[in-house]
Amino acid sequence: LPGCRAAVGFIMMVMQKPVDKAVYDAIEAKKGKLLMGYEMYITQEKSSLMIEAAAFCGEEIACYTTRAKDQKQIEDCTTYLNKIKCHVKIFDREKAFLERLDSLNRNYDELEKSASENFKPDERYPDLSRTELVKHTMLALAL
Repeated sequence: LPGCRAAVGFIMMVMQKPVDKAVYDAIEAKKGKLLMGYEMYITQEKSSLMIEAAAFCGEEIACYTTRAKDQKQIEDCTTYLNKIKCHVKIFDREKAFLERLDSLNRNYDELEKSASENFKPDERYPDLSRTELVKHTMLALAL
């Protein structure tokens, strides 16, 4: 069974296209201090969605996708990802996502401080900050 699960994950990822280089470069130019993740295929019971990029900052996760069929698919994925106990927003327009990165960077210190106030490190990952642990959790949900 573990081998079959890995094979299915591999097949699903092979079917996906990588992030467009121009989009990646635009995001990298705006990321600033933000912790980023790229090409995460989120699967759930109702649907699945390829997240081209995700920015992690405190309790905020800003995601970008160009592959959503409709707004309902984005809403379903947002609801699913909110189980991480963060505020998740999925953007389907590049300009709006880049503006959100600017906003997160402007408020970076405040957002990180407020999220870390009551944070207790996970004994399994004692060296990870809260933001790094949130990214780690989201990667665990993705293929």
